[in-house]
Amino acid sequence: MKRLKISILALAGAAIMFTSCEKDDPKEVNVSTSATITGNVQAQLDLRNDTNFVTNLENVEGINIYARISTADLTTNVDPNFNYPSKVYTATTDADGNYELNVKAGSKTVAVEIYGDEFKRDVVLDSNNNTQSVNFSMMTDSITVTHQQTKVYDIIYQ
Repeated sequence: MKRLKISILALAGAAIMFTSCEKDDPKEVNVSTSATITGNVQAQLDLRNDTNFVTNLENVEGINIYARISTADLTTNVDPNFNYPSKVYTATTDADGNYELNVKAGSKTVAVEIYGDEFKRDVVLDSNNNTQSVNFSMMTDSITVTHQQTKVYDIIYQ
């Protein structure tokens, strides 16, 4: 009987000891907030007077602009063996060619890849108002942001 009591006490003590232990590893704290990327999108839709090297840039409406980030940039303890997904944010330009993207951004720098849809517009070629349909595209570019930052990034389509 005495052995049984001692065994029960030993098992109870071991159970309490193992269940009350807390992991000593630091907790992952995600302090993500957002950053704002804003800008204006333009293209040269009027080639009149182009011979004197004056560009007639016009605001472009209705174009989707994208911002892609790696979610690894939002993590405080990055696991090199984990494949972190990308997150894509989208904004559409308004009548004045303006766009605004609100992206997640932590306390460290977040790399943002900016790109946009291709589009086709009629371009005025000369003073006789002759036009030609032209495809426009933009080069993908990279910028960096941090939390609570507003970054202006204007885009000129070629």
